[in-house]
Amino acid sequence: MKAAVRYCSDSGKTALVAEAIAKGLGTEAVATNSDNFTIDEKIDILFVGAAVHNNDIKTSMKSFIYHMSLDNVANAVTFSTSCFIPRALFILKKHLFRKGVVIEKSYNVWHFPFCKPTRGALKKAEKFARKYIENKEKEKNDVFI
Repeated sequence: MKAAVRYCSDSGKTALVAEAIAKGLGTEAVATNSDNFTIDEKIDILFVGAAVHNNDIKTSMKSFIYHMSLDNVANAVTFSTSCFIPRALFILKKHLFRKGVVIEKSYNVWHFPFCKPTRGALKKAEKFARKYIENKEKEKNDVFI
């Protein structure tokens, strides 16, 4: 199963979580404000994370969402490190929904208003991603048995 991780991070917290998720998936976490943020091949699932700033996600994340091809990305898992996690996930999901992306799950364990994620939280993120993909692969295989 092919997965990708894209994120937008100002403080570095979302970047740390994105890197942990990517480690669990065996892929690379890519910032939406980097040069290589586009997804040029079909993937099974996109893990996408952002925080809320001034009641919206950053322009680089919105631009990434609106310019990505539904031929390459159709399903997503959202995550956030915002201290306003429900609001952040709602806004992120709203933009993805408008694009036509199906949100399979939201991962909102973190709440770090003034500090970086702990090692334990990062290990949980890594494990979540690994288990999520393992379960998706199992479901896919069960359908064809």
